[in-house]
Amino acid sequence: VVKDTLEAESVFDGITYEKGASVLKQIMYLVTEEKFFISLASYFSRFPWGNATIDDLLFDLTPAFPLTVNVDSWKKAWLE
Repeated sequence: VVKDTLEAESVFDGITYEKGASVLKQIMYLVTEEKFFISLASYFSRFPWGNATIDDLLFDLTPAFPLTVNVDSWKKAWLE
């Protein structure tokens, strides 16, 4: 039970960051560590010091996903 707004905000941050880390670990497992880091290098080179979206990240990661994984379906199931 959350007692007040301050406590709710502090819990929200923890949940948000832990979920983000879990999603990245899952992607790395799906695509292999080598392909994951190659994809991240591409992603970071496209957005140096700038803002990007999850779709921007998935654009760089999609070629690394196994052919048996539909990235749009995966995104809907795990991120939306």
